[in-house]
Amino acid sequence: MKKLISILLSSFLILNLFPYTLKADMGPKPSVTVTVEGLDSNKTYYMSLLTDDDSYGPWNRLTEDMIDQNNPAEVAFLNYKDSDGYASLDYYQKIGGNKCSWSYYPPYKFKIAIYCVEDDSMLVSDIFSRTAFESCFLANYGPTLTVEEQDNSGTVMLHGILRALVTIVVELGLALLFKYREKKQIVIIIITNLITQLLLNLFLASTIYYGGALVWMIMFVIGELLVLIIEEIVYMISFRKMGKGKAFLYALLANVISGALTFFSTLYTLI
Repeated sequence: MKKLISILLSSFLILNLFPYTLKADMGPKPSVTVTVEGLDSNKTYYMSLLTDDDSYGPWNRLTEDMIDQNNPAEVAFLNYKDSDGYASLDYYQKIGGNKCSWSYYPPYKFKIAIYCVEDDSMLVSDIFSRTAFESCFLANYGPTLTVEEQDNSGTVMLHGILRALVTIVVELGLALLFKYREKKQIVIIIITNLITQLLLNLFLASTIYYGGALVWMIMFVIGELLVLIIEEIVYMISFRKMGKGKAFLYALLANVISGALTFFSTLYTLI
């Protein structure tokens, strides 16, 4: 048992320290989505993320042989380079509606640039960085381009806390069915779950925010196994007078139910 716990803890720490190594190319990628307000519906706009890197992921610095000289937007992005050294990579897109999304290897540090074809004008934002796996920004197109990041980390963490509280209530209900009804038994279950479920759900919430769905799924399995082992040990020791087998079965069923609730409720918020 000690050896198994050591292996799981080691895996947990390694995955936590190096989360980005888990983002295989077939899995979800970081993204930058920009919602733009103040656009004229009668005009045509293009957006790009400018960077001071010569390349990022599969993208390279935009060069003359890559563009259509008859496309004013491509020419504008090619010719733009500011005093900070920020210029366009070979990825830009026409703004459809009021939203653009760079969903495949967006640069980590960037400026948002919007070009208006009819006005032959380029508006460029300040420097921003991706903080979340799915970073969202709200831009206001006017005399200048003002941008603010839409931070939903508080909402993600709140959902994690709510999921933890729901699983605690469910596990208490199951405890009553198993006739763990003494005050001391209820207190042990509550304290154990407050520690394991709150920490697990808050950690998984931060994993979603910073690492995305693929990393979350891997960490979910490892985290649930760790919680199961911890609760099995606690309950088999604390409730041994009522039978270790009974305590083992209770911990197993409680974690299967709470794990299913956590998985499907989190999956629902991701979809």
